[in-house]
Amino acid sequence: MTNDIVLKPLDLYSLPLQGVQLVEASAGTGKTWTIAGLYVRLLLETDETINRLLVVTFTKAATAELRDRLRRRLVDVETALLQGESVDPFCQWALDKFVDDAREKALIKLNESIRRFDESAIFTIHGFCQRVLNEAQLPALLGEPDIVPDEREWLPGLLQEAWIRYCNDPLQAELLRLSAVTPEVIQRDIEVLLVKPYLQLNTKKKTCDVDSLREGKIALRTRWNNDHEAIIKDISEADGLSRAEKSYKYLDDIIEELKIWLLNDSSLTKSVRRLTPVEFDKHMKKKGSAPRHAFWEALQEWFDNADLLVSKFRTDIIGDVRKGLLDHKKSQGLLSYQDLLELLAQAVEDEAIANSIRQNYSVALIDEFQDTDPLQFRIFDRLYRQAGLPLYLVGDPKQAIYSFRGADIFTYLRAREHANGRFTLNTNRRSLPALVKAVNNVFMNHSNPFLLSRLSFVDVNAVEPESKLSINEPPFHCWLLPPNDGKKLDKGTAHHFSVATTVNEIVRLLLGAARGEIVIGDKPLRPGDIAVLVPRHNDGRAIVDALAEAGVASVIRSQDSVFATDEAREMLSMLEAIAEPGREGQVKAAFISTLMGGTIEALFADQEDDARWSALIEQLLAARDLWLSHGFMPMWEKTLAAFTVYERVLSGSHGERRLTNLRH
Repeated sequence: MTNDIVLKPLDLYSLPLQGVQLVEASAGTGKTWTIAGLYVRLLLETDETINRLLVVTFTKAATAELRDRLRRRLVDVETALLQGESVDPFCQWALDKFVDDAREKALIKLNESIRRFDESAIFTIHGFCQRVLNEAQLPALLGEPDIVPDEREWLPGLLQEAWIRYCNDPLQAELLRLSAVTPEVIQRDIEVLLVKPYLQLNTKKKTCDVDSLREGKIALRTRWNNDHEAIIKDISEADGLSRAEKSYKYLDDIIEELKIWLLNDSSLTKSVRRLTPVEFDKHMKKKGSAPRHAFWEALQEWFDNADLLVSKFRTDIIGDVRKGLLDHKKSQGLLSYQDLLELLAQAVEDEAIANSIRQNYSVALIDEFQDTDPLQFRIFDRLYRQAGLPLYLVGDPKQAIYSFRGADIFTYLRAREHANGRFTLNTNRRSLPALVKAVNNVFMNHSNPFLLSRLSFVDVNAVEPESKLSINEPPFHCWLLPPNDGKKLDKGTAHHFSVATTVNEIVRLLLGAARGEIVIGDKPLRPGDIAVLVPRHNDGRAIVDALAEAGVASVIRSQDSVFATDEAREMLSMLEAIAEPGREGQVKAAFISTLMGGTIEALFADQEDDARWSALIEQLLAARDLWLSHGFMPMWEKTLAAFTVYERVLSGSHGERRLTNLRH
C-alpha cells in the first residue's frame, strides 16, 4: 500500500473493541456478516446495551436489512449457547468463548437484547440526526418543523424566477446559448451543491460586465473595418493551420460568419471562436506558420472576457437560487435532510450537547462508510474519535470514487489515516475463484489503477460459492472495438457495436443454457440471472429494444417515475374517458390508445355504426358507476378485463415491463 498504510487481514474474534477501527471490504467478502458478529461481541464483551450501541447506514432499505440481520444473529447465538452446539463458525466461537458462569451471563444479556430489540439504535444517517436533535431540544426543531427528504422539487420554480431576473440582456443570452448554459445545467450545478454543501463558490475571481463586452465588440468591428484585407490575408496564408474536416477545411465560411457578426446584429456562431490563438494551437500542423495579426489576439481577449461573464452569471444565479431555497424553507417551517446534518454538525461543537449524545450512544458502527461526506464524518469524528470512544468504520473505498450520496474519497482517506487499526476483509465467498483471480490480475498489473496514489487495489482470496455458474470458458472477457482502417470509430458506430455485441452474447448464453451447457447450481441460466450495466438511461433502452428484437424479454430498472411512462399517459386517457364519457374527444383519444387497441379505421367505423358506438359509451358509463359505488380498483380491474388490456399488452413489445408499469 502507498503512504505506508498497511491493511491487516481481519480476524473478527480479535478485533479491538476500543479506538477507531477501519475495516475495508470488497464485494462478496462478508461485510454484513462481520458487522453482525462485531455487534454481538460489543454486547457480550462490554457493558454496552442494545440502545447505546449505535449502528448507522445510508438508506432505509439497508437499515431494515441490517436490523433484520443483527436480530437474527443474536437469536442464532442464543440458540447455540442454549443447545451447546452449532455448525456456524461465529456461534462455535461463542460456545468456546462463553462457558459456565460466563455463558449464563451471556444468555441473560442476549435474551434481554432480543426482547428489547425494538429499542436498538439502528438508523439511517438522517434518522440519527433527527433523533439526537430532538433529544437535544434545539430551538431550530421546536415547533416540530416538517422534514423533507428531497428539496429539489422547489428548484425549477426558483430557478425560473432567477433566470428571468438575471438573463435580461440579448448579448448575455447569446453567450449563455453558445456556452450551453441552460436552466437545466444550472439546476444540475445546484443539485451537486445540495449534496456537497462544503463546496464553496468562488465569488472573488476576475469578472467582466456586459457593457464592457459590448464596447469590446465595437472595438473589434473598428479594427476589422480598418484592416480586414490584411486580417483575411494573414489567416489565409497561414500554412500551419490544418485544413482537415474538423479543423479549418471550411475556413472561408468561418471568416464570413465572423464578418456578419461584427458588422451586423446577427447571432454569434460557435465556429467564430476557432479564430483565436488558443484554437489555432490545437489545430496546427507540425510545420508551417500560424496567423500572427494582432486582431486574433484581440478576439481571444474578447472571448476570454465573455467566459468571465458567463462564469459570473453562473455563480450569481446559483447563489440567488440557494438563498431563495433557504428563504422558502424558513418561511414554510421546513428542514431538509441536509439541514439536519448541518444543524447537528453545529450542535456537537457544544461540549455539553456532544457529551449528552455520547452518554446515549457510546459506541458507533458506521456501515457503508465510503458514502460518508466531509460533514457527516466531522460529526462522528467529533463525537467519537476526539473523545476516545469506540468507532468502527466499515466500507469499500473503491465505491467512494463514484460519489454516491455526495461521498468524497478524500474523506475516506483522511479517516483511514486517523484510524487506530486498519483491516481488510480479504476472502470473496460470492464469486468464482477464477473470476476473482482474473479481476486481481487486471488491477494488480497497474501501478495506479484508480488514478489516485493513496488508493491502492487490495487483492482478495476466494472460495467456491455454494451456487456457482458452470460454463466451459474463461470467466473474464474484454471486448475490443473492431478496427476501422486506423481511424477512430465515431460514437454512433461504437454504440451500435456495443449494443449488438451485448445482445448477441446474451442470446448465446441463453441458447447454451437451453442445451444444458450453462447452469447455476443445478438450474439452467435464465434471463433474470443476467444484468447489464449502462452509463445512461438511453443506453439501457437501446439494450432492451435490441433484446426484444432478438426475442429476449427484459426489464429496465431506473429512477424514472412510472408516471412519466407511455402507460401512465394512456391510463390517464382511459380514466378521462370513463370519468366523462359524454366528451367525444376524450373517448376517441382513449379508443385509439394501445391499451384499448382501437385504430383510426375502427374508430370511424364505430362512429358510423350507432349501435357499436352506443355500446362503447355504455361500457364507459358502467365503469364510471362502478368507480363511484365500489372504488377505483374494482372498476379498473374489470375495465382492463373487459377491453382485454392484459392480453394485448403482454403480446406486444416489452409486455412484461409495460404491464408492471400499469399495475403500479
